Amino acid sequence: MIYFAIFSVLSLVAVFELSGKLGRARLPLLALSALFLTLFAGLKWETGTDWAPYQQFFQLSAPGTPWFSISLEPGFLLWNRLVAAILNNYSFYMTISAALCIALILFSLKGKAQYLFVALAVLFANTLIAFSLTRQTIASAILLAAFSCLADKKRLSFIALVLLAASFHVTALVGLLALVLDRHIKLSILLIAFLAFFVLGWLGAWHSALTLLANVLPSGHISYRILLYLQSSDAAGQAYPPFRELLGPAKHLFLFGIFAFYRYWKGREETNYRFFFNVYAVGIAIYLATFNDLSVFQRLFWYFNPIQGILVSSTLSIESGKRRVLLGGVYLAYFLVLLFFTLRSYWGEYVPYTWILS
Repeated sequence: MIYFAIFSVLSLVAVFELSGKLGRARLPLLALSALFLTLFAGLKWETGTDWAPYQQFFQLSAPGTPWFSISLEPGFLLWNRLVAAILNNYSFYMTISAALCIALILFSLKGKAQYLFVALAVLFANTLIAFSLTRQTIASAILLAAFSCLADKKRLSFIALVLLAASFHVTALVGLLALVLDRHIKLSILLIAFLAFFVLGWLGAWHSALTLLANVLPSGHISYRILLYLQSSDAAGQAYPPFRELLGPAKHLFLFGIFAFYRYWKGREETNYRFFFNVYAVGIAIYLATFNDLSVFQRLFWYFNPIQGILVSSTLSIESGKRRVLLGGVYLAYFLVLLFFTLRSYWGEYVPYTWILS
């Protein structure tokens, strides 16, 4: 299957990278990988969870159609209009959007991830596999660039990019929390927060709070979106037994445990690692609130997934020699299993992979 083949190739190159054997081939291979991932995402046909709905959105953005024929965020509408004005073709739109996302991801990883192919393998398994190029995928890439700017103390650039991301998907405003996260946070505080978010999600408190919020917000668009997500959560909760969700927190806490080990026991006090670790910890707390398939919070957690690539690379840079390769192998095995379960959950949407020339 093509998804496992791509992950295997990225993993193989990552092993050579960890062993210090890429040499001058690193940059050409990186460019080739970026090009392939762009075309892989952009030229697929009727593949992916949101492929068909966003084809319709793009068609409603064609030159000559009313500006507000669809009720979505203004940045996303403007992006559709700009691409359609150049070439009114959905595959072209998807390819340009994929190129934008890949460029933003590589910009974000520059100087933050020493082992880029490891980071790309991680991102392919947890983010790029779902490259339906919806407005949230673009918003997620912009928000990752915003986090990178904030790590470099560029606060104004960070705020501007968060607002830009929110113009594609309003939930990206959750990224503003990062403004207060560049500080030391005790592990005990994080664990208490994780437990509280999990218990409140289990008891349904977040569902009640979001319902109340939707009823009091002055913005009808945001209220409608919250209620829509809550309805999908209710449907999911009826379809699956509640304890099915225990596997999700377990797999994310396992990865968080490795990151926490290097943060608190290995003494990784380097500012960038501390910042990205804290931001990711907020994402874990949000994920733990999704115990009963609360899709509002699941969508918020999506923005924190790409940070895994930076943290994985950072922990690997601490180790050396065989220990680094061994740790890299543990990470790659973990994300291979994650990729398998992701495809299993969305098998009908992603398998088989079909591209435009099929």
